[in-house]
Amino acid sequence: MEKLTLTIRHVLERKSFQGARLIAGHEGLDREVKWSHVLEVQDLDSLINGGELILTTGVGLQLDLMTQFHYVKKLIDRHVSCLCIEIGPYFEEIPEEIIKLADFHAFPIIIFEKKVRFVDITQDLHTYIINQHHQMLSQLDTMSRKFNSLSLTHNGILKILQELNHFFKQSAIFITEKPKLYYYPSESKVWETQIRLLLEQSSGHYAEPNSLAVGGQSFAILPVEGLGQVLGHLCLQRSQAVPEDFAFLILDRAHSLLPKFC
Repeated sequence: MEKLTLTIRHVLERKSFQGARLIAGHEGLDREVKWSHVLEVQDLDSLINGGELILTTGVGLQLDLMTQFHYVKKLIDRHVSCLCIEIGPYFEEIPEEIIKLADFHAFPIIIFEKKVRFVDITQDLHTYIINQHHQMLSQLDTMSRKFNSLSLTHNGILKILQELNHFFKQSAIFITEKPKLYYYPSESKVWETQIRLLLEQSSGHYAEPNSLAVGGQSFAILPVEGLGQVLGHLCLQRSQAVPEDFAFLILDRAHSLLPKFC
């Protein structure tokens, strides 16, 4: 499976970022970029949804250090993916206090030391993101048809889990109240006891799609319902290479076929 998530690491590899330099937040290179946005104002509450790569000339940062500090902190709190600043007449250097703040929160700050065309950068990134969305829709349709076909075969549930594993390259498990457990590949069984215990202790918390941390790994959890009750949970080990929303969309196509196996 090709990578479906655009991260800061991938952004830095693109031609439009050849002259860029990462100066802070080196541990945040795997942050997902959902969109890019040119932002030159301080009042950003209504303009930020989270996951943006922000481009600025720094014209809105020509203020005292404390105001700059709070501005960057607000970007971090609003789950912005990255801040890119064009070094020039509006903003000549990044204060050390800002770099330390970004490093502490693994918040990447990228600088352009030469003049760049923000329109070229946004066009490049948006084209990539839109193409990835089209690819995900195509894969979603393909997987839906595969799941429908497999559900009609012998050992259909195991074959669906196997297909999930082949697509995501991660463990896929189906847990019900019955002793019988379905999983693929074979080593996935090691997660069953921990996941089952956490589900039993959750007091219905996982009656809706959710994420679950188990032994340092993240699992997407989707309840399987039938006759007005939860019959089991479909669990998929998460990978940063796949957007969370897309993982749940694929699981949704699979889980709707599972009640017949309960």
